[in-house]
Amino acid sequence: MRKILFVLFFVLAFTGVSSALTLKISDVQGSGDIEIPVLIENAQNVGSMDIVVTYDPEVIKVKSVSKGDLVKGLMSVNTDNEGIIAIGIADSKGISGSGTLATIVFESVKEGESELVINKATAYDVETHVDIAVEKKNGKVTVLSQKSEKSEESAKGTPGFEIIYLIAAISLVSLLRKRRWI
Repeated sequence: MRKILFVLFFVLAFTGVSSALTLKISDVQGSGDIEIPVLIENAQNVGSMDIVVTYDPEVIKVKSVSKGDLVKGLMSVNTDNEGIIAIGIADSKGISGSGTLATIVFESVKEGESELVINKATAYDVETHVDIAVEKKNGKVTVLSQKSEKSEESAKGTPGFEIIYLIAAISLVSLLRKRRWI
C-alpha cells in the first residue's frame, strides 16, 4: 500500500497541475480586408498542432493565412475547400507561452456575421508526442457595410455642412457691416 501511495505521490508531484492549453479566436468587426488572430494561451512544449476552422463563405472568404509570433517552425495551410481552413504546425523546439499562433486575413463578401468555429484542435508534446488537451474558444466576424463604416468615420469629426453654414454666416455678417459703413 505504501508503494502505491509513494508512486501516486511521485506521479502527481512531478507531472504537476498545469493550466489547460487554450486556442482562441476573437470577435472582430470591419469591412474590406479583416485580420483575425488565432491566439494560443498556456502552451508548454507544443511540438505540433492540427487545427480546422470553419466559416460562412457567403459572408467572408480567406485571403491569406500566416504564422504568428510564437511559431518558429513550419506551418502548412489548406484553404482549397470553401468554408474550411486546415492549419498544420510543427516546431522541433516546441511552442511555449501565450501569443499569436496564426493570422487569418478574410475578405468581406457581403454584410453579415460569420461564426469562426474551431472544429478540430489537436496538440502534441514535442518530446513525448503525447496528446495535449486543448480548450477551444470560437469567435465571429461581423462584416459592416462600406457605407456604415464611412458614416461612422464622418461622425467622428469629419467636418460636414456645419462649416459651410458658419462660413456663409460670417460672409453675410461681413457684407451687412460693409453696407452700413458705406
